[in-house]
Amino acid sequence: MRTVLLILAVILAAGVSACKQSGDTAGGSGDFRDAKWGMTKDEVKASEKLPLSDELPEAITYVSELGGKPAIIGYVFNKDGQLIRAGYLVEDEQIPPQDYVAAFEKAKKDMGVRLGMPSTDRMLWTSGVQDVTDPEKFGEATCEGKMRYVAGWANERTAINLTLDGYEGKCRLAAMYDSIDFYVLPAMLEKSSNKSANPTPGPDAE
Repeated sequence: MRTVLLILAVILAAGVSACKQSGDTAGGSGDFRDAKWGMTKDEVKASEKLPLSDELPEAITYVSELGGKPAIIGYVFNKDGQLIRAGYLVEDEQIPPQDYVAAFEKAKKDMGVRLGMPSTDRMLWTSGVQDVTDPEKFGEATCEGKMRYVAGWANERTAINLTLDGYEGKCRLAAMYDSIDFYVLPAMLEKSSNKSANPTPGPDAE
């Protein structure tokens, strides 16, 4: 998830205006909106109703909304030019912290209409202990990195994670869609392969 969020954050920092554009962000006929995993850039562009916002060697972006807030839509491709990940990112300092929480809940509800009940739906405290008891302060706590919201869904083709977290007073709302075949399984195999190539030394190792 960090890679695609970094790509989108770089594009945001480059001055892309996150103004609300027309277009359907509520779903589509594909794995993500109207795009399907494994598509090429040209195929994804042809599937997207919104005007192209920016393009990098490994990604293309559009501007729309998530949870009622302006958002960057990003499509990420592997070295073979195949679509493997996609998502929405809201990262606007002008949005009040508590409004981020409301946006997360709205996005979760909207996504739930299409995807059903999330298999994961939690608030997590970074320290492991709930540091804030007033729900009206949860937004500030999230932006400060003290807590995060997580909701997740999965099917045979896609793993979906909706998250709200923050750092140093800046909130970030993201909905990430990962291809099971093109991203999740290859990442697991690579991790397993790396562990096999670097076995843990036994008790007799010097």
